[in-house]
Amino acid sequence: MNWWKLAPPEGRRFGLLAAGGLVYVLPILLADRYYQDDLARSLYGATGWAGDGRPLTEWLMELLSGGGTTVVDLSPLPMLLGLAALAYALTLYARQAFPALRESKLATLALGFVLVHPFAMANLSYKFDCLTMLLALALCFVLYALPRTLGGPRLALAGAVAALLVMDLYQPASGMFLVLAGTWFVFWLVDWLGSGGPLGERLGDFWPEVWRLGGVAVGALVYLAAVAPRFVDSEGWRREASRTVGGSGTLTTIMTNILSAAYYVRERLRMAPMLYRVVLAVTVVGAVLAVLWQFWRTSTARPVRKGLGCIVLAGAPFGMLLASYLPLVALQNMECSARMFLAFGGTMLFIGLLWLRALPRRRAVAGVLLGVCLFCQTCCMYAYGSALKSQKDYETYLVTQIAHDCESINGAGNYSQLSFVGTAPRPREVQMICAQYPFLGELIQPCFTNNTWLGGAWVYHYLQYDLEIVGLTDEDTAACTDEHLLLQNSRYACYESGDKILVMFL
Repeated sequence: MNWWKLAPPEGRRFGLLAAGGLVYVLPILLADRYYQDDLARSLYGATGWAGDGRPLTEWLMELLSGGGTTVVDLSPLPMLLGLAALAYALTLYARQAFPALRESKLATLALGFVLVHPFAMANLSYKFDCLTMLLALALCFVLYALPRTLGGPRLALAGAVAALLVMDLYQPASGMFLVLAGTWFVFWLVDWLGSGGPLGERLGDFWPEVWRLGGVAVGALVYLAAVAPRFVDSEGWRREASRTVGGSGTLTTIMTNILSAAYYVRERLRMAPMLYRVVLAVTVVGAVLAVLWQFWRTSTARPVRKGLGCIVLAGAPFGMLLASYLPLVALQNMECSARMFLAFGGTMLFIGLLWLRALPRRRAVAGVLLGVCLFCQTCCMYAYGSALKSQKDYETYLVTQIAHDCESINGAGNYSQLSFVGTAPRPREVQMICAQYPFLGELIQPCFTNNTWLGGAWVYHYLQYDLEIVGLTDEDTAACTDEHLLLQNSRYACYESGDKILVMFL
């Protein structure tokens, strides 16, 4: 059978993964709130992905929008396409990675963690980018779904092409290459250490994987040498954000990035509800202890090799976490945000595979733990969806009032500019949900800002072309007095500063 075709049991797994993904993202689809860059793209039809070093994303989104250089909001189509592609890629990967578990429900649960984890919530919030982010993730699994029988050179070529495509779509997803390579290598090494046999017997499986990963490295280097310099903006914040390390402080910068990313992950996980943290900790620690016990009990090797195998298994989860964001630590100015850790799901997939290895027969305990973890994260997603809907409803109510007041004030056309002072209040429901799920506060960004690409673009949706949103000056701040007051209610006050209307949130 061709490697890309699905047999009936695999078709059922694909259906479960696709349907489960749809149920998981349903709250975001129902909330229907623009997220960050979506605000400007839905208003201006602008792209800008090529300037981020993602030309394939730009071409694909332009193609979906009918060609040309203008993109339109097609949601939820990008999300649905991305979920289908990822589910298909995961199904192919499962057949290659654990062929003996074609009908294993526990294996399907473990695959679900690729999408269902706290950090991917940011990626899934994008109406436009979600498709290419999920496609980038899917391509990583497609590469590792290719059978080793293709031979080293073909695997290397496939790795180079896959890496180049992933970097052109969404660079942070490239960490999944390292996670999948690390997963294979850990189990290969542990099997060799536990068997007590000579290394030469297992090198036949090793070299194809070296070719595969080597191809990924070549593709990444081609991207850095040929694609990025051509498309990334030559100046401005994009240039600074994409600049890689170099010079005498390279090692220090890389170590700082590694530690700051690990700290970010730890702090965001600590913001999860208590039950979620406890279940997650029991799942991870239990998987490691169970696989250590199983390895020590079944291994026929000498104690020294047994000990080395235990060390590898105990340290592997930390290695997978590092691998998930390792490509990003080469950035000179790495700023951590949730969307950068899209490949974190690979770490949880590895934990699920540890359970599969540790309990070849009695898997009820592992199934319950993995299922509860997925359910807790799904509860977080549904809480996030409720917060998004509440935030959108309140922002719509607020922006409608502000647009009406500004147009009334500017009835004679005396004003041409608009600026916001302070931060708009959050609705009470959002405040309550963020108190229960603190990490959601990072994902729900305010819309009333003077940035016409992010926040201010939301206001433009409700205004015509007579008012331009601009930044604040010192004169504007000094003008917020009763002498220049135009209008006031319990939520905001409008002041005038020359030909500018100032909206100050109280």
